[in-house]
Amino acid sequence: MNRRRFLESNVTAIAASGPLGSASQAFAAASPQAEPVKTPTASGLGINLTGLKDWNREHPFVDPFRLARTWISQAEGKRFGQGPPLELDEHGWVKRLEPGCWAETLLYTNQRDHIPEGRYRIDFKGRGRIETGLNARLVGQSGQVAAFDVARHGEGISLRIHATDPNDPVRDIRITPPGVRKLDPEEPFRKEFLDLWRGMGVVRFMDWMETNDSEQVSWKDRPKLEDATWTTRGAPLETIIRLANVLRVDAWVCVPHQADNDYVEKMAGLIREKLDGDLRVWVEVSNETWNGIFKQARYFRELGVRGRFSPRNEYQGQLEAYSVRSVQVFRIFDHVFGGQKHRVVRVLSAQSVNPWTSETVLTFQDAFRSADALAIAPYFGNDFGDPKNAETVEKMTLAEFMPKVAEAARESRKSVEGSLEVSKKYGLPLAAYEAGQHLVGHSGAENREKLTELFHAANRHPDMKRIYADYLTNWRDAGGGPICLFASVGEYTKWGSWGLKEWPEDPLAKSPKFAAGREFEVSAGRWWNIGRKPDKA
Repeated sequence: MNRRRFLESNVTAIAASGPLGSASQAFAAASPQAEPVKTPTASGLGINLTGLKDWNREHPFVDPFRLARTWISQAEGKRFGQGPPLELDEHGWVKRLEPGCWAETLLYTNQRDHIPEGRYRIDFKGRGRIETGLNARLVGQSGQVAAFDVARHGEGISLRIHATDPNDPVRDIRITPPGVRKLDPEEPFRKEFLDLWRGMGVVRFMDWMETNDSEQVSWKDRPKLEDATWTTRGAPLETIIRLANVLRVDAWVCVPHQADNDYVEKMAGLIREKLDGDLRVWVEVSNETWNGIFKQARYFRELGVRGRFSPRNEYQGQLEAYSVRSVQVFRIFDHVFGGQKHRVVRVLSAQSVNPWTSETVLTFQDAFRSADALAIAPYFGNDFGDPKNAETVEKMTLAEFMPKVAEAARESRKSVEGSLEVSKKYGLPLAAYEAGQHLVGHSGAENREKLTELFHAANRHPDMKRIYADYLTNWRDAGGGPICLFASVGEYTKWGSWGLKEWPEDPLAKSPKFAAGREFEVSAGRWWNIGRKPDKA
């Protein structure tokens, strides 16, 4: 699968166009309340949460600064982002500024009329001067408190540090949005966000953890609560655990591919300590280590070569190296959890359309004996975005295309039969780490506007609800276990229409994929039973 996630490529024109607008610019009103929906008590469905970026439409946190972009260096008379390199501390806070320079960050990028209007309060530590840029009007600053107003439509907000004391630099910036009396560190999540995903059986945090191409090696490299922003290294593990506890869901975590044993041991210890005792952690090493577009795949290929796994077939050695490391990680988690190791669900992942990858990963050194599930990504509709099919597809009307999409969804059952056969052979249930439609151009076809428009329209079409309902039912009836849809909320672009919703407050009628998932949750319940039984006392 040659999937490129839309979040990684959403670089706005604003950020490239030059110095940002004046402090007098401001914009729009808050969006309407989300539509209430029924939620199940024990769902078999899971969700992948969209990554934490300044253009994230989901707004998980009450404090919007958690999704601020990494500081951008600006200088008088120079184009956007052309200031000298910034000196940052270990948490990403600006330590000092050169004369005639300032540090700038962006929030609510590309949100249009979905940014709450009104007065925002800024609290911070240190000594310095905060100012506003794009679409926000600074009301004033007194000591370590400032305020700004947002009053009309725009594409984002920018905040600036124009002065900071090197001996006591500006840091720990927190923003209280309109309608919130006071930030509560014990309740960091927006209610509207929580309401969307209550009732899920498992939440996969792959993108929240910035798993793909991760540079984390030692425990000191991990994201921390004190970090300036969670858009660079991802959400702290403490925050991930807190969300799982609040939602009452199992937490599916992805261990960084380069994480050393000390990192894994401390990660397991933190989860054991803070995750509620009746919840479980699903443990997967990285993400799609079979997929060569990611650094983690190349890392395991090199590891396989160095370890002389399958010297005649580097790709097989890559899969075997991943298998070996996964078992090592599982053993560390089991050791840390001790008498509670039944709370650890050990996941080995492979490529959906290539059962040989499943066979290889499971059988090398009998890795299947140390696992609780095999996971794949049974997407449907991949072929429509292939350049060799793009010209024919884009000539179809929407009425002609939707039956083709429905057929592709039905055919996806056949594409997982090989993986099901392998999983049954080795006594493991089959899970889906990601799933759903895959209507996106690739290898150049993403630049065909008519094709992209057709794909977007198909994702919004009412028939997509029935297609998703049938797709989920077929997965379950074929013998599939938990299925984590990809992904929660996001903008539709040429890089894909991944979001179950485009905006969190969209009604069910405008969100056919989300509506189908909710109805399936309620009707299907939890049809699978995965994991180990508790040890007898």
